[in-house]
Amino acid sequence: MPEARFHLPLYILIGLYTGARKEAILSLQWSQVDMNHAVIDFHVPGTTRTKKRRARPPIPETLMTFLRLAKRRSNGSGTVIAYKGKAVGDIKKSFAAACRSAGISDVTPHTLRHTAITWLVQAAVSLWEVSGYVGVSPEIIARVYGHHAPDYMENARKAME
Repeated sequence: MPEARFHLPLYILIGLYTGARKEAILSLQWSQVDMNHAVIDFHVPGTTRTKKRRARPPIPETLMTFLRLAKRRSNGSGTVIAYKGKAVGDIKKSFAAACRSAGISDVTPHTLRHTAITWLVQAAVSLWEVSGYVGVSPEIIARVYGHHAPDYMENARKAME
Protein backbone atom coordinates (compact mmCIF):
# COMPACT_ATOMS: atom_id res chain seq x y z
CA MET A 1 0.00 0.00 0.00
CA PRO A 2 1.55 3.35 -0.98
CA GLU A 3 2.22 5.85 1.78
CA ALA A 4 -0.59 8.36 2.15
CA ARG A 5 0.21 11.82 0.89
CA PHE A 6 -1.46 14.27 3.21
CA HIS A 7 0.62 17.26 2.16
CA LEU A 8 -1.40 18.16 -0.95
CA PRO A 9 -4.87 18.16 0.68
CA LEU A 10 -3.46 20.18 3.60
CA TYR A 11 -1.82 22.63 1.19
CA ILE A 12 -5.13 23.05 -0.69
CA LEU A 13 -7.08 23.58 2.54
CA ILE A 14 -4.63 26.21 3.80
CA GLY A 15 -4.71 27.93 0.40
CA LEU A 16 -8.50 28.02 0.25
CA TYR A 17 -9.07 28.99 3.88
CA THR A 18 -6.36 31.67 4.10
CA GLY A 19 -5.75 32.89 0.54
CA ALA A 20 -2.01 32.71 1.20
CA ARG A 21 0.57 32.56 -1.59
CA LYS A 22 2.25 29.28 -2.50
CA GLU A 23 5.63 30.28 -1.05
CA ALA A 24 4.06 31.41 2.22
CA ILE A 25 2.27 28.09 2.64
CA LEU A 26 5.26 25.96 1.69
CA SER A 27 7.58 27.84 4.08
CA LEU A 28 5.07 27.77 6.96
CA GLN A 29 6.48 26.33 10.18
CA TRP A 30 4.44 24.94 13.04
CA SER A 31 5.92 27.67 15.24
CA GLN A 32 3.99 30.19 13.10
CA VAL A 33 0.68 28.42 13.74
CA ASP A 34 -0.74 29.57 17.07
CA MET A 35 -3.30 26.89 17.90
CA ASN A 36 -4.19 28.53 21.23
CA HIS A 37 -5.16 31.87 19.67
CA ALA A 38 -6.23 30.39 16.30
CA VAL A 39 -3.92 32.56 14.20
CA ILE A 40 -1.39 31.83 11.45
CA ASP A 41 1.46 34.29 11.01
CA PHE A 42 2.69 33.80 7.45
CA HIS A 43 5.59 36.23 7.96
CA VAL A 44 8.78 34.23 8.50
CA PRO A 45 10.47 35.53 11.65
CA GLY A 46 13.79 37.22 10.97
CA THR A 47 13.11 37.96 7.30
CA THR A 48 12.61 41.35 5.69
CA ARG A 49 9.07 42.27 4.78
CA THR A 50 8.60 42.79 1.05
CA LYS A 51 5.83 44.26 -1.11
CA LYS A 52 4.28 40.79 -1.16
CA ARG A 53 2.79 41.16 2.27
CA ARG A 54 2.19 38.11 4.37
CA ALA A 55 -0.95 38.20 6.45
CA ARG A 56 -1.74 37.03 9.97
CA PRO A 57 -5.27 35.65 9.51
CA PRO A 58 -7.41 34.02 12.16
CA ILE A 59 -7.83 30.31 11.55
CA PRO A 60 -11.37 29.21 10.62
CA GLU A 61 -12.58 26.31 12.78
CA THR A 62 -12.77 23.89 9.84
CA LEU A 63 -9.14 24.55 8.94
CA MET A 64 -8.17 24.30 12.61
CA THR A 65 -9.53 20.74 12.67
CA PHE A 66 -7.28 19.74 9.77
CA LEU A 67 -4.28 21.56 11.24
CA ARG A 68 -4.69 19.68 14.53
CA LEU A 69 -4.76 16.37 12.65
CA ALA A 70 -1.72 17.35 10.59
CA LYS A 71 0.18 18.46 13.70
CA ARG A 72 -0.39 15.03 15.27
CA ARG A 73 0.93 13.34 12.10
CA SER A 74 3.90 15.68 11.74
CA ASN A 75 6.35 13.39 13.57
CA GLY A 76 8.28 16.38 14.88
CA SER A 77 8.70 18.03 11.49
CA GLY A 78 8.89 21.79 11.90
CA THR A 79 7.38 22.39 8.49
CA VAL A 80 3.60 22.29 8.11
CA ILE A 81 3.62 21.05 4.50
CA ALA A 82 5.89 18.03 4.75
CA TYR A 83 6.19 14.64 3.08
CA LYS A 84 7.95 11.80 4.86
CA GLY A 85 9.10 14.27 7.51
CA LYS A 86 10.75 16.66 5.05
CA ALA A 87 9.63 20.06 3.81
CA VAL A 88 7.92 20.00 0.41
CA GLY A 89 9.96 22.25 -1.89
CA ASP A 90 7.34 22.68 -4.59
CA ILE A 91 3.79 21.56 -5.04
CA LYS A 92 3.45 22.03 -8.81
CA LYS A 93 3.79 18.40 -9.88
CA SER A 94 1.44 16.90 -7.30
CA PHE A 95 -1.05 19.76 -7.79
CA ALA A 96 -1.00 19.26 -11.58
CA ALA A 97 -1.42 15.49 -11.16
CA ALA A 98 -4.42 16.03 -8.88
CA CYS A 99 -5.96 18.42 -11.41
CA ARG A 100 -5.46 15.90 -14.23
CA SER A 101 -6.98 13.17 -12.08
CA ALA A 102 -9.98 15.41 -11.35
CA GLY A 103 -10.33 16.29 -15.03
CA ILE A 104 -9.81 20.02 -14.55
CA SER A 105 -7.49 22.32 -16.43
CA ASP A 106 -6.24 25.90 -16.24
CA VAL A 107 -5.86 25.62 -12.46
CA THR A 108 -2.63 26.39 -10.62
CA PRO A 109 -1.78 26.67 -6.92
CA HIS A 110 -2.31 30.43 -7.25
CA THR A 111 -5.93 29.75 -8.24
CA LEU A 112 -6.56 28.86 -4.59
CA ARG A 113 -5.64 32.42 -3.60
CA HIS A 114 -7.96 33.91 -6.22
CA THR A 115 -10.75 31.58 -5.12
CA ALA A 116 -10.38 32.47 -1.44
CA ILE A 117 -10.46 36.20 -2.18
CA THR A 118 -13.42 35.82 -4.54
CA TRP A 119 -15.37 33.83 -1.92
CA LEU A 120 -14.71 36.51 0.72
CA VAL A 121 -15.86 39.31 -1.61
CA GLN A 122 -18.94 37.31 -2.69
CA ALA A 123 -19.80 36.82 1.00
CA ALA A 124 -19.98 40.64 1.32
CA VAL A 125 -16.94 40.84 3.60
CA SER A 126 -15.69 44.43 3.49
CA LEU A 127 -12.83 44.99 1.05
CA TRP A 128 -10.81 46.37 3.97
CA GLU A 129 -11.26 43.12 5.94
CA VAL A 130 -10.50 40.98 2.89
CA SER A 131 -7.34 43.02 2.39
CA GLY A 132 -6.14 42.38 5.93
CA TYR A 133 -7.08 38.72 5.88
CA VAL A 134 -5.13 37.85 2.72
CA GLY A 135 -2.41 40.52 2.77
CA VAL A 136 -3.40 42.37 -0.42
CA SER A 137 -3.93 46.11 -0.58
CA PRO A 138 -7.55 47.31 -0.51
CA GLU A 139 -6.96 48.99 -3.87
CA ILE A 140 -6.00 45.71 -5.52
CA ILE A 141 -8.93 43.91 -3.89
CA ALA A 142 -11.32 46.58 -5.20
CA ARG A 143 -9.80 46.70 -8.68
CA VAL A 144 -9.39 42.96 -9.28
CA TYR A 145 -12.16 41.42 -7.18
CA GLY A 146 -14.67 44.20 -6.50
CA HIS A 147 -17.01 43.11 -9.27
CA HIS A 148 -17.69 39.90 -7.31
CA ALA A 149 -19.38 41.85 -4.51
CA PRO A 150 -23.12 41.14 -4.38
CA ASP A 151 -23.91 44.86 -4.37
CA TYR A 152 -21.47 45.78 -7.15
CA MET A 153 -22.87 48.88 -8.89
CA GLU A 154 -26.17 48.61 -7.02
CA ASN A 155 -26.06 52.26 -5.96
CA ALA A 156 -25.34 53.31 -9.53
CA ARG A 157 -28.31 51.26 -10.74
CA LYS A 158 -30.56 52.82 -8.11
CA ALA A 159 -29.38 56.31 -9.06
CA MET A 160 -30.38 55.69 -12.66
CA GLU A 161 -33.93 54.61 -11.72
